[in-house]
Amino acid sequence: MKPIRILIIDDQYARDDFLRLNLITMTGITESGAERPAANSIEAVFCSGQSAEGNAVKNDYEVIAAAVKQGWSEDAAWQWNLVLLDVRFDSGVIDRAGKPKGGSDDDAFGSKVREWLRRDFSDLPVVMFSSKRQEEIEDHSEHYLSKDGINERELKRVLLDYGQLSLEQARHLLGLGQDIIFASREMLKVYRDAYLQAASNNPVLILGESGSGKEVLAKYIHRTSSRNENPFIALNMSAIPESLAEAELFGYEKGAFTGAAKDGKKGHFELADKGTLFLDEIGDMNLLLQPKVLRTIQEGVVRRIGADKDTRVNVRLISATHRNIEERVAANTFREDLFHRINRVTIAIPPLRERRADILPLAQALLEKAMAGEGKKGISFSGSAKNKLEEYNFPGNARELENMIERLVVETGNHRVVSVEDIGKFLSSSNGAAKPVEQSGVPLAAQQSAITIQGNVEIAAPSTMQSLTQPNITLANLHEVIAAIDIKAGDPALQGVKPRVESAIQTLMQRCAGAALERCKKPMDGEYVLQAALQLLADDKKVKGAVLYRELDKIFGRPQKTTSVNQDDLKALVEIWRSSKREGK
Repeated sequence: MKPIRILIIDDQYARDDFLRLNLITMTGITESGAERPAANSIEAVFCSGQSAEGNAVKNDYEVIAAAVKQGWSEDAAWQWNLVLLDVRFDSGVIDRAGKPKGGSDDDAFGSKVREWLRRDFSDLPVVMFSSKRQEEIEDHSEHYLSKDGINERELKRVLLDYGQLSLEQARHLLGLGQDIIFASREMLKVYRDAYLQAASNNPVLILGESGSGKEVLAKYIHRTSSRNENPFIALNMSAIPESLAEAELFGYEKGAFTGAAKDGKKGHFELADKGTLFLDEIGDMNLLLQPKVLRTIQEGVVRRIGADKDTRVNVRLISATHRNIEERVAANTFREDLFHRINRVTIAIPPLRERRADILPLAQALLEKAMAGEGKKGISFSGSAKNKLEEYNFPGNARELENMIERLVVETGNHRVVSVEDIGKFLSSSNGAAKPVEQSGVPLAAQQSAITIQGNVEIAAPSTMQSLTQPNITLANLHEVIAAIDIKAGDPALQGVKPRVESAIQTLMQRCAGAALERCKKPMDGEYVLQAALQLLADDKKVKGAVLYRELDKIFGRPQKTTSVNQDDLKALVEIWRSSKREGK
C-alpha cells in the first residue's frame, strides 16, 4: 500500500521543533524521510508558507505552491492525500525569542491561500487547520480541523471525510483485517461511523437484515475501543427461551431455583464487566424483561435471581436487530424508554442487494475460504457466473452467499470453472427463472413447477410462484409467498388447482418445521432437539399467527377465520417431518 501523505502548511509547526514533535506524538504520524514508518502509514511534510528577508520572514504563496506541486502535478511521482492549511501566519521581524512580531495581513493570509489553491490546483483536498474556533474563521463553511485536542482518531476522521484515499488506504486507516470484506463506499461509511463511535462508551444500536454482518460490526467496535483487552460477550435474544433469558442476562445465586448450579452463575452483564455486551436481536426481548435491562443500563448494576443486593458492572452495550423497533414501540411490545437508551447511536448496515460492488469480492473471499476448508484447489467463477451473482438479490445477504458457495465447493471438482448453470443450481431468481411453457390444453396456472426452499429441497408448487421477488422460502417470508400466489376467487384456472395449492402450502409448513429441526441438531450425535425446534417455530410470529390462515382465506374466497397455528399444530408439523425423514420420503 502507498503511504498516506499529508502536507501541513503551518508556520509554527514548521518553525518550532517542540510543537512539531508534540503533533507527531499525538497523531501517530511520522515526518517524511523518517527512518521508521508510522504504524498508521501517515507521512507528513511541513511547509512554513514563508520566506526569509534578512532578520524577518514574509508570508509567501510561491513557497506554498512549490510544496503543493511536489504531490499535485502531472509529473508528480505521488500525490497529496490531504493538505492541512493554517489560518493565521505570523510574519515580520524575528524577536529575541525567535518569534515574528506579526503583520497586519497575517490573520487573512490563510483564507487568501485557500482561494489561490482552489484557483491553481483544482480538486486539491484542503482542510483549514487552526487553533481558532470554526466560527472565528472568515469563511467558517470551509472544512475545518481544530488544533485543540488533536489526536489520531480526529486526524483519521478528517482524512476519511475529506482526503483523497484509495479503498486500501481507507481500510488501513480503519484497521480492517482480511476478515472484513467490502469494496463499496456504503460499507466504508458504516465502518467509518463505527470507528468513530468506538472511542465513546455510548450504547450503539446496529440495524440490518439477517445475515448482513451485525455481529462482525459489533466485534469491530469492541476491537477498536479502549475496552479491547476486556471481554466481548454476545447473546442472541431470539435464540434462548424466554424462561431462561433473565438467568442468562443477570445470573443467579445458588439455590435460586430447582436445577440451579450449586455455586450460582454469573450472567452475561457480569461476564462482560469492563468490556462489551452484544445483545443480538434485542427487538425480540420479552417485554417483562425490559425494565430490568433498562435499570442496568441506567444505574450500572445487576441483581442476580435470588440475590438481596446489587452487583456493580461497567459494560458498554451494543444491540442489534433486523426488526423495526419503532413499530414495536408503537405496538407496545417494546418499551420506549429502553429504545431511547439503546438508541443513543444508530448504525444501519445496508443489505447486500444495495451494495452490489461487494458481491464479487465477498464471493471470491468465501470461495477461497471454502476451498481451504474442503481441501479443494483451482476453483474459479466464469464471467457469466460472476454476472449471475451480481444480478441476484441475496435476500439472506452475506450468510446466504456463504452457504451457497460452501455447497457449491463441496460439489465441484478441483481446477473447475464454475459456470452460470452451476450457479443456477443454488440460486433461484425471478430474473433468471425460465418462463413456464403452456402444455396443450392445460392452463399455465394449473401447471406444476418446482420451488427451492431453505436446505435446497424441491417441492411441488404452482408455477405462478416463480414471479416472487423472494425466491428462497424460509420461516421469515413464508407468509409473503402465500400472499403472492396469483390466484383469485372465481378464477377459471382455480378449478382443480385448489387442492394442489393447499397441499403445497401444507408441505411448505412441514419443510419449515424440518428446517427448524435441522438448525437444532446436535453436532456430536446428530440428534434433533425437539423443544428447541418448537421454540424456533413458535418465535416466528408470522408463521404462528393468524396471518397465514387469513392469506389462505383470501386466496380461496373463504369466510375470514380467526384460527391461528398453535403449539399443537407446530408439534404435529415437526412430527410429520421427522416421520417422513425416517421413512425416507
